[in-house]
Amino acid sequence: MQVLRAVGVALVLLGIGSISISLAGGSSHLYLLLVIPVVTGSSAWFLGGTASLSVGLILFAVGYPADRSEGRRPDEGDEEGPDRDRAGSSGGGVVLIGPIPIFFGGARQFADRYYWLALGAGVATFAAVLVVLYLA
Repeated sequence: MQVLRAVGVALVLLGIGSISISLAGGSSHLYLLLVIPVVTGSSAWFLGGTASLSVGLILFAVGYPADRSEGRRPDEGDEEGPDRDRAGSSGGGVVLIGPIPIFFGGARQFADRYYWLALGAGVATFAAVLVVLYLA
């Protein structure tokens, strides 16, 4: 699995380099759609770069095991067997709708600790969109 991740990272870097060569040669164009960079092109460098970037991202994602305990040795994890206790694990996340963060999941200390950081990130994103729209 580590080999797939390493090949994925190498292909992503190769793709970024190929697209950069295409941009420097003038056969591609870079646009900013709100805050998302969009690259269009019609050269072999651009085609190879986008293909390499796509395959690299897929290989990087496939390189991670579905069960995180798959790559562990028996002495690194909890007790062995199907009866091991998973009560210590929790999950959660945050969704930014505009500048408003919405927290979900079981990790309430996460929500309490990072509420203002998430709100600041949402406000900064909204401000960046307004700046880009004003400059356009």
